[in-house]
Order: sequence, then structure tokens, then C-alpha cells
Amino acid sequence: MTLADLIDLEVQLDADRALERATLRDRDAALTAQIDASSERDRLLQWIHALRRQPGSTLPGQAIARGLRSAGWVVFAVAAVLGAGTAAGVLTFTGTHPANVLVAFAVLILLPLILFATQLAMTALSPQIADGPMAALTRRIGARLISLSGERSAALRQVLGQARARRSMYGRMESRWMWGVAQIPALGWCVGAVLTLLCLVTFTDLAFGWSTTLEVSDAGMQRFVDVVSAPWAWAAPSLRPDEAMVAATQYSRFDSAWVGDADVAARVTGRWWSFLAMSLLVWVLIPRLLAFAWSRIQMRRALARAPLDRPELLRVLRRLDPGRLTVGAAADGGDVRPLVDDGTQRPKPGFDVTAAQGLLWRDAPAGTPALRAWLLDELCLDIQAWHRAGGLDYEEELRTIAALKTTGAAPVVIVSEAHATPDRSLKRLLAALDGRRDAGRGTANDGAGAGHPTTSAGERHIYCVLWPPPTPEQKHIWGGYLREVGNPRLLFAAPEDEVHP
Repeated sequence: MTLADLIDLEVQLDADRALERATLRDRDAALTAQIDASSERDRLLQWIHALRRQPGSTLPGQAIARGLRSAGWVVFAVAAVLGAGTAAGVLTFTGTHPANVLVAFAVLILLPLILFATQLAMTALSPQIADGPMAALTRRIGARLISLSGERSAALRQVLGQARARRSMYGRMESRWMWGVAQIPALGWCVGAVLTLLCLVTFTDLAFGWSTTLEVSDAGMQRFVDVVSAPWAWAAPSLRPDEAMVAATQYSRFDSAWVGDADVAARVTGRWWSFLAMSLLVWVLIPRLLAFAWSRIQMRRALARAPLDRPELLRVLRRLDPGRLTVGAAADGGDVRPLVDDGTQRPKPGFDVTAAQGLLWRDAPAGTPALRAWLLDELCLDIQAWHRAGGLDYEEELRTIAALKTTGAAPVVIVSEAHATPDRSLKRLLAALDGRRDAGRGTANDGAGAGHPTTSAGERHIYCVLWPPPTPEQKHIWGGYLREVGNPRLLFAAPEDEVHP
């Protein structure tokens, strides 16, 4: 998967939420001939590629990817010009005083090295920063924006919820990408500085010396030079300034003369350029190149492992499968009698059925055969046990949540009456069921069926179903509220329609 594919996937899912179920089924049925992959990930990728090839397609992924690459080259070029100007400034030699090696080293090597170390530290501390004062400040800013938005507050809450959902899915990928982006101007600056240094050395007669107000002896300067040139001195000793060169090139601007032997200084003063060039390459350019390469490798791995096990993507896969699951007796494909609770009938499997837990919110009626049949046909979910929450007995609700958490990552189906207005208590329940706060990613789940990819307890699928079928206004209210939750693995589903948060 590429960044363009991921962008197009999200854009297409957003666009599909406004389409009728019949329209989606007809469109994807026509695309099945172009999809021959066996794995679910490859089928989704081929689906995006097929949509991209359709006449009139407006998927922006490839255009955005090209724009990002072009912007990267522009930033690189601008940074290279700035690096060239910086190098030309610190290496100025008018014939009166030589260029100070210590000043050039501080500006061209030491300062970029400090900036790089700061970036590394910020990256290492990013989890603590995300959970610290900056996160609280961000939440306060979001709440303030909502309070000032007036009539648009509901829409803004939905946008912020969707942003949280995307952040939870792609946060690691985003950090890898941003790390690589941060290296582009640094690489451009360093390339510009190196090329300028080489051009000045080639086409002008630069003279270098070292001077400082501090009381630094020749031996102290030599120790500094040895430490800096240690990475390459073993392979190229001639590129390391020796004791005689260091002693001869100390310069006094007060006297406008070399402190040591002027004749020796005249012969070796130009050799400092190789020390500066190697320092730029070893201490600035190569670390940035390695960081950029690491970012690209990690980005490719993150894209290859992008979470594609969301419920709405499972619906896409079922639409792409020609053998769609229908309810009926396993032995008789024409038997369409209602599915009853005694288990004598089972659906014909187009996808494996996943064992799930049911939760009746407030006064929702107990699971009926019609509801169970709809869950099997539309979501491939078989309810193993029903629980109840949202009543007056909060202790009972806590026991229900504790019982559901013992089921690992088994999907939970929350059934509510459409006229029951969603409120903070429902959001509290959804937060309690979201195991990401209690369990890290990567825990194996042996209770999910093949129709639902393996997830960890921190990636539980939650389905919010309105039963009996709601009105369009009720679906709009519930859909908007659930989008504010910001859980990418929460699916809002209603009979006779498909609405996704």
C-alpha cells in the first residue's frame, strides 16, 4: 500500500457514507471482475485501483502524493540556497584575516548537530508529551472552539471526533512521515553548505586559522580536533589536522599575524577545509541521510501494516464477494424461513460468522429472531449472550462492563431504541468498552472468526444498532453523535441503510 492508496481509501469511504446500499452493491458487483486477489488487504487495494480507473474518478490520492513530492523538492532547493548562503558567510576571506575554523565549525556543524539531537529527544519524549500538558491544552482549545462555533458546534464536534479516530489509526504512521519530512530541509541545507565549501576551495584561495578569547592551548585544540575526526582518522589520517598544523595556524586578530611560524602557516592554512568538509559529511549529512532512510523504511512498514480490520471495510469485502451470505437452511438454499432461536437453522456461509456479545441499552427489547437474522446477514455476527446496561442501577452496569471485558476482543453489539436520545452515559459506556485504555496492541485474539480479522483487546469492534428500524432523522442524530466518539472501530448500523461514524 502507498500513501496515495491510503488517502484514496479514506476519501472513498467518506464518499460512500452518503450513498444508498443498493447503489454501493451494484457498483462493487461490477468491480468484482477486476479483483482477483486472495488476501483481504490485496482485495481492498485492487478495489481502490479499480475505482481510480473508473471514468470521472475524482480520487485525489495520486495528485496529493505528487504534490507532496514536489513540495519536498521545493523545500530541499530553498534549504540548499540557505545553506549555501550560510557557508559563504562564515567562510568569507578578504585577504586580511583568515576564516576562523571554530566559527565555521560552530555554525556549520555544531548548531545543526544540536538541532538534530533536539529532534531525537522530542521524538523519544513524544508519548509523554502526548499525555501531558500539551494534550490537555489541545483539548481545551478544541472545547473553546466548539463553544465559540454556535450553530456549527455539532459539525465541529463530529470533525474533531473523526480526527481523533484517524489519529488513533494512523498516529504512528504520521509520526514516521513527519520525521522524514523534517529531514528534507536539513539535508538541503547541508548539501548546499558542502557544495559551497567545495566551490570556494576550488575557485578561491581560502585561508583558515583558529582563534578564541578563551585560554585554549595548542594541546587543547588538538584534543578537540582528534575527538571530532575520530570517525574517519583511522581510514584517512591525512584528513586529520596534526599537531604541527594546529600549532602553526593559531591566529591573533589583534596583531593581525599568526601566533606560530608564519612560513609554516602559509603552507598548511588551506588544509583545514578537508577537516570542515569531513565534519559536515560525518556529523551532519550522514546522520540526516540515515534518519531519512529510516523514516522511509518505517513508513513503508507502517503502510503495509495499516489497520484495515474496521467494520466498514469488512462490509466492503462482503460486497466484493460474489457468494454473499444469505439467511436460510444450510441444506436447502431455497429455505428462507425466519431464523429461530433454537439453533435449528444456520446461515449459508459467504463469510465465517463471528461470535459476539449483545448489549441492550436501556429499554431496548431483547434480541428477537428478526434482529438476530439481520445481524447474521448484514454483519456476520452471532450473538452468544445478551446483557443490559443504561438503567438506573449503575452497579449492575459496571458488572456488565466487567463481564464484557472478560470476553477479550469479541465484538460487542449495542442495541438501542431509535427514540432513545444518545447522551453522556452512552459515551461513557463506549469509552469503557474501548479496550485501548486497558490493553496494548498486539495481544492475540482467538475468539474472532475468519470473517473478522484477528485483533487485540485494544481493537474491539463495537456495533451500535438501532432496532426497530429508525427514521432518517433518528439515524442522522445517532450517526452524528457517534462520530464525535472518535473510535475508528465503532460502526453505526441500522436496518434498511448503512450509516458509518
